[in-house]
Amino acid sequence: LLGDLRYTLHDTQIKIWESLENQTAQEALILSARQLGKSYVACAYAISFCIRNPNSIVRIAAPTLKQAQDIVNDNLEPIIKDAPTALIHRLKSSYRWIIGSSELRLGVLERAHVDSLRGGNAKLIICEEGGFVRSDDYKYAVESVIGPQLLRSGGRLVHVTSPSREPDHYIHSETLPKCELNHSIHRYSVYDNPQLSDEQINKAIELCGGTDTIAWRREYLAEIVRDDQVVCIPEFNFNSHVSDFPYFEYANFLTTIDAGGVRDKTVALLLSYDLRDSIIRIHSERVFSANTSSDIIIESVRNMEDGIN
Repeated sequence: LLGDLRYTLHDTQIKIWESLENQTAQEALILSARQLGKSYVACAYAISFCIRNPNSIVRIAAPTLKQAQDIVNDNLEPIIKDAPTALIHRLKSSYRWIIGSSELRLGVLERAHVDSLRGGNAKLIICEEGGFVRSDDYKYAVESVIGPQLLRSGGRLVHVTSPSREPDHYIHSETLPKCELNHSIHRYSVYDNPQLSDEQINKAIELCGGTDTIAWRREYLAEIVRDDQVVCIPEFNFNSHVSDFPYFEYANFLTTIDAGGVRDKTVALLLSYDLRDSIIRIHSERVFSANTSSDIIIESVRNMEDGIN
């Protein structure tokens, strides 16, 4: 009746729970490896929130309605068995549960059905696996449908997902920087999972094809990586993309500068064009933090160009 379900969680799940409990920011992001039990702790926390905040609306949304149902049904069953009689019961609609005097509702994140989330002033909204919804759809869901529900209630939004295959996904490009600024981002890799043995982790590495693979890094280390199959320009790899090449004394050299000003980094490149191989060769690079004065940039670039005819 106190809504404290931490006794059902393993150590890392407790860390996730407590990070949500102690957060002061309205929005939080949990980037998690596969099989960590993130959906269970999210469901348990939603139920706890319902009990501890009477007369509240709490929502759990997933890419599709079937996924939302599977997440809640699979994780709610063991909690219901351990709960006092009649504390949790499903309404005739299979998308709603009454928990104490509060209500847990399911929703869909995909653009075609996201409007099912509209209505009511939710106190807590948990978005599951948003990284697997198209970026534009997720942006619409958060900004046009979910955001207005939290306006009057001052409620909280929690993103619980593995990184997306889209490197510039809304979660990576907008949600993550915002949560980093508010100290409300939490990352957990496969090595944070106390339920897995070294042998099981090694099997996962083998199935992924090694620890350098995109699948391993994204799905088990919760890293944001550029997938060669979905981007035009592959992720930079020092060993593959950096090598020695001959210096041509009479080449036409060019210095290019991308000025970041007061907000972004400034980058200067010294390059030449190789007519034989029809490629641009980068000879040197200088990187400056935001708001670096022009005098410092000019002096450094001149030093980079020294000795070049």
